[in-house]
Amino acid sequence: MKNRKEMAVRKRAVELGKTFMLGFSSRKFWNRKDNSKMEYRVHGDDAFVVMTGAENMNMTDVMSLMQYTKLGKDRTREQVEMGMANSMCFGIYSLLDHKQIGFARAVTDYSTCYYVTDVVTDPDYRGKGAANQLMEAVVDCDALRNLRGVLLTKDAMPLYEGVGFSAYPGTFMDRQPVVQAMPEDAGDVAFGDAWAVPAMPAFVAAAADAE
Repeated sequence: MKNRKEMAVRKRAVELGKTFMLGFSSRKFWNRKDNSKMEYRVHGDDAFVVMTGAENMNMTDVMSLMQYTKLGKDRTREQVEMGMANSMCFGIYSLLDHKQIGFARAVTDYSTCYYVTDVVTDPDYRGKGAANQLMEAVVDCDALRNLRGVLLTKDAMPLYEGVGFSAYPGTFMDRQPVVQAMPEDAGDVAFGDAWAVPAMPAFVAAAADAE
């Protein structure tokens, strides 16, 4: 039998959940998009629930959370919304505090692999199991469970190893966006100073000098 404190928190979470996000008097949590059952977990005096789908994210909270990410802190709301519209989105909510406390998204082809990015939790809720619950929801969702997952991290390996990711040093490659060059005599066009002349590869320059 569960202890009285945990039972009280669970009961309180149900009451808050059905009025805060879900809007009807069921004793279960439901996703507003596809009516799938939501599971919540008790963490100390709080209870967290993971929601999926961009339409179930709180954009005000998401934009605040982005300020705690290395890659997303300078994005505009339009950029964040476009990224969400083209990804699978996951949000974790504190039912006692009535707010979204974490966010993650996965970019996938739904066939072979997915890329996890923008994983973040509110600093006030770190160390309480929210990030682990969020990532478990990502890797265990029906669309991703049987696909290969990839991600980038420098300081959160224990979190991701806890949900099945492994590190493979020396295999990562990336490609930065390239700004094309515009010849000086090409005329006055709208791109202006946004164009940059790429450096000539060393072996090409050496061959030219030899001639």
